Amino acid sequence: QELGLDSRAGYNLYICDESIAVAKRNDNSLKYYGGFEYIDSQDRIEMGDFVFYFNDDRVVSALEKLNEKQAD
Repeated sequence: QELGLDSRAGYNLYICDESIAVAKRNDNSLKYYGGFEYIDSQDRIEMGDFVFYFNDDRVVSALEKLNEKQAD
């Protein structure tokens, strides 16, 4: 919710400066409830048991929302 996403969007999201990662087993929840199903495949990488999202407007918006909350 701190990212401005539905609470069902991901059970454990991992955040870094430019990307959002989710365990592959929870990726469908993030896609459906977080709107990440519209993210272009070039902005999504699967590595091991994780999926990383970056560059897309949806990701940037979520990260900006989190930064705003942390600044408050």
